[in-house]
Amino acid sequence: MTENINNITNTLTITKGSKENFISPQYLDENLLIKTGIQHGGISVLKPGYRVTRSYCTDHILIYCTSGNAEVTRPDGTHAFSKGDLVLIPGNASQNYGSKNNFSMMWLHLQPNHKRLAFIFKIGFKIWPAYNNQLESLFRFIYNETINPKDINPKIVHAWSELMLTWLEREFISNDSQTTIRHRRRLDDLWLIVSDDLAYPWTISNLASKIHLSPAHLHSLMQELYNTTPMGMVTKLRLNKVHLLLQNTDLKLGSIANMVGYSSPFSLSRLFKRHYGFPPRDLRKQ
Repeated sequence: MTENINNITNTLTITKGSKENFISPQYLDENLLIKTGIQHGGISVLKPGYRVTRSYCTDHILIYCTSGNAEVTRPDGTHAFSKGDLVLIPGNASQNYGSKNNFSMMWLHLQPNHKRLAFIFKIGFKIWPAYNNQLESLFRFIYNETINPKDINPKIVHAWSELMLTWLEREFISNDSQTTIRHRRRLDDLWLIVSDDLAYPWTISNLASKIHLSPAHLHSLMQELYNTTPMGMVTKLRLNKVHLLLQNTDLKLGSIANMVGYSSPFSLSRLFKRHYGFPPRDLRKQ
């Protein structure tokens, strides 16, 4: 696709097999997203050779890479990014990004002078790892709302776009180093795995192997970033689940113990009381 065919300054190369899914124009026509500073957006699954080149673009471009790798070419050189990275390409400047490889992204065009986006204005070009995968969930929720324009709910659209921008704001103002953010993201992924299988006999060795760290490195990271041990976090997740099940089900304590990896209801009861200050039966009475 080209613009200004006699003096080509903007090109969009969409290679065969690529898929681009745009946020419904109805969202934009009714100013449901524009009110929050979002000019346009979409989800793209792209094949090798995809390239966007603009000699000048007023909008800021925000890219969240969901798979593969790509690069941004700027006057100071070419900058690579990959899965889990956020990329901010400033507006009022030339823009050039794409890849020789497969990659996918979620992207937004952001209004350069919108008050809601003031936290972006002073950043400039930046590539950094996202804290975790919440942005992808938020973006997909907004996109999925557009599948059936007849059912659009302005309050839901506004609330979720505000939530997404608030999440981004935290990302932009974080003082953590890129290394720290990457470590936090790996640990977040680990605890999601553990939360999905609390009955598994977790040890520090098999925890560390899940994210390709040594037990000693995992232990030191947990102390540094969460002020607890790996097995202390496992215990916390298990007891949180027990608390939830006691409040919301009629399951016996023995059944709950089996579900979260404890050998007997008695050992679970002692641990629960030590952690919360009261026995499981008191929570049930409440």
